[in-house]
Order: sequence, then structure tokens, then C-alpha cells
Amino acid sequence: NKIKIKLVDSFISKIETFYTKIIFLNQEEYDYYNLSNAVIIPNFFDEKVSENLYERKNSIITLGRLCYQKGYDILIDVWEIVDKKVEGWELNIYGNGDDFESLKQKIKEKKFKNPLNLKAAINNVNEKLSESAFYVMSSRFETFPMVLLEALSNKLPVVSFDSPTGARSIVVNNEDSLLAEPNNISDLANKILLLINDRELRESMGVKALTNVKRFNALTVMNKWDDLIKSNKK
Repeated sequence: NKIKIKLVDSFISKIETFYTKIIFLNQEEYDYYNLSNAVIIPNFFDEKVSENLYERKNSIITLGRLCYQKGYDILIDVWEIVDKKVEGWELNIYGNGDDFESLKQKIKEKKFKNPLNLKAAINNVNEKLSESAFYVMSSRFETFPMVLLEALSNKLPVVSFDSPTGARSIVVNNEDSLLAEPNNISDLANKILLLINDRELRESMGVKALTNVKRFNALTVMNKWDDLIKSNKK
């Protein structure tokens, strides 16, 4: 098996040299593969025409597929720590997936005083984001989580695990976000508590979020594609 894997890797590496360019979404993947023909071009998000006018609630939001990757089982344990130290807040998880029933059962067993609501995936994402206080991401791993662009564009600070090739590709730690040590339940809980207890910090990070996310708007990203194509015309 080791010989087979080595041969396959060598074959793939050889094939990669024949491409004009290989596009990566983030710096970490670019550094990992270390290819001479590599380029970084991220995905872009659709900017809203106007800001939604919804009153911010004492609620935290997260959206995603209910599966192992997204770490919602970890987030339930995180909320158990938070729940003991705050009053009048709620956490809303929106999504569909195979883990729905097991997550629902785990939430039921915890008996939280501050609600943790597990709900089906929604279409009115911007509305729900813009009425929330901040976004939380508990993923064990990611590639380029587009939902963070949506959160930032709605002036939401982000609290997230600093998982490989995940949030750090999009957010700016201590400016528009707080990044916790990967899979460290206590660290994520403490950073959630920091934002819960500091409204001024939430608001200042929200302003930064709206500014920082512009580097992922359609014009900026499509200009990168335009430059790439023009520079490789024969």
C-alpha cells in the first residue's frame, strides 16, 4: 500500500506540472502543496443591495450541515459551559443532516436554562444573521467556509475554532473575530462569553467585519480571475 500511494502521488505531481495554473482557495493549501504554478483566488460572496434593518437580539447563530465535520456535538458541550454563566441568551443551530436526531437527543439531555435551538435549514439566511449578535463556528475542519462571508457581510463578529484552512482564511483574529484553539471546548466557551459580556466589543468588531469582508466581494475576486486569464493568453 505504501508503494502504491507513493506511485500515485508521484503520478499526480507529474500531471500537475502540465497545468498552466492551479488555483487554491487559501494560503495554507497554497503553502502545503508548494507548486510553482499555483495561484490563490478565493471565492466571493454576493453583496446585499442594502443593509437589513433588524433589531439585534441576544442570540448566537450558526448554520451548516449536521455532520461530524461541523462539530455541533462539540458546540453543545461548549454551550453547557456558557449556559452556567449567562442569563437571557440563546444559541440557534440551523441545518439538515444525518446527525439531527443524535444532536437533538444530546441537547435534550443537557437541560439548558438558556435555550439551544436546533432548527431546519432556512432560506432567509440574511434576515436571521442580521438579527443575531454574533456567529459561532465549531467545525473540526473546513476548506473555505462561505457562511463566514455571509456573517461578516451582515456585520456579525465571528467566534470560531482556528481549524486548519478554515476561519483564518477569511476572518481577521482580534479585529472582526475571535479564534479559539482547535477543539478546545473551554477556549471556545471563554471567547463566546467575552463577546456576550462586551457589547461595545461586538459592535466594534461588527464594523470591522463589514470593512474586512470587502476583499472578498465579486469585483475584487473577478479582477483576480481577469488578470490571471489575460496574463496566460497565448
